[in-house]
Amino acid sequence: MCGGGRRAIVDGMNPITIRASTDADERKLRLLAELDSAPPIAGPVLVAEQGERAVAAISLDGLREIADPFVRTREVVALLRAARAA
Repeated sequence: MCGGGRRAIVDGMNPITIRASTDADERKLRLLAELDSAPPIAGPVLVAEQGERAVAAISLDGLREIADPFVRTREVVALLRAARAA
């Protein structure tokens, strides 16, 4: 995914950006995992952001997903799965 990621609008939400994570996302992903009561995802990750806020992430191997339980993320996680498979 070049050019900063893909953008989508999900169910009237603010635009969602899906992109590969970088080392700079470590804190964001750790906080997201804490919200989801899950351990952080290790390794390469696709992250979905609403503005500057990470709302969901999926490991590139597809074995782990984390999402903000306070945001409607079912459709966002589906987009992450599709982007990972592409």
